[in-house]
Amino acid sequence: MVNYTEQDLLRTIGKIESLHACAQVLAKAFEILNDPDSNQIDLVDTIKTDSSLTSDIMRISNSAYYGGALEISSLEDAIHRLGFREVMKLISISMSRQIFNKTLEHYGISALDYWMENAAVAATMENFADLLDEDRSYFFTLGLLHSIGRLVIDQTLSDRDSTLVWDGSKPSEEWEVENFGFDFTDSGHVLLTSWNFPQRILSVILNQLTPERVNNPTNSLMALNYSIRWCKEHRQFRSEECGDPEVEEWMSEHEVTQQDLMELQEKSTKSFQDLRKLAGV
Repeated sequence: MVNYTEQDLLRTIGKIESLHACAQVLAKAFEILNDPDSNQIDLVDTIKTDSSLTSDIMRISNSAYYGGALEISSLEDAIHRLGFREVMKLISISMSRQIFNKTLEHYGISALDYWMENAAVAATMENFADLLDEDRSYFFTLGLLHSIGRLVIDQTLSDRDSTLVWDGSKPSEEWEVENFGFDFTDSGHVLLTSWNFPQRILSVILNQLTPERVNNPTNSLMALNYSIRWCKEHRQFRSEECGDPEVEEWMSEHEVTQQDLMELQEKSTKSFQDLRKLAGV
């Protein structure tokens, strides 16, 4: 095993500048969302720093999904009609189109499959937020970014001219630790930290696979862990037979029933299809 360090990751991150602007906008948007003194103008000014993001939001805002009967002609109009948090979702979607538009050579995962994996978890998380009465845009973004660390590992291996390729015989995180020294949750944490994402996102990304190690884990962490496992088991909504979902202990504390989970899965399947249309995938 070659020893890789955080400095190796940071050098790789420095090369992913094409993603940087949009990622910084999303991180800043979360700051604005959590600042009681912020307003619509602050968000508009932040989005406008990225012209491609601005264009993408306007395009999606005027799509058939959002009605399309009355043309949205400005960012201010989009926020007014769609709402602050829905625009946050559009930023996440636009960002995902940039980030996941790359085949992961060392994982043998196509760009489309990489996007689909993250989008499926995002769709499930969004509906979990409704079920648990949580912030939809926050849950959605966690789902969309949960495996972003793979991008960093793949690029770092390419920079070292490595011939390593994950063969799928074991979970990817085990393969990463054996050959890289740490897994995609660690590299994702380093990447999003460098992009100034808020701590409540960083901590969930870092602990998504091992919530049992966290004292008093948040609903967002438990929901993400469940969503990842469910989407993997059912091949990102491509499995015809899903079976009856199991209510876990943490869900019972929120009075979530098996019927709730069955409805969640049905809604998430539709949300996933809607998300594909919004992203043009």
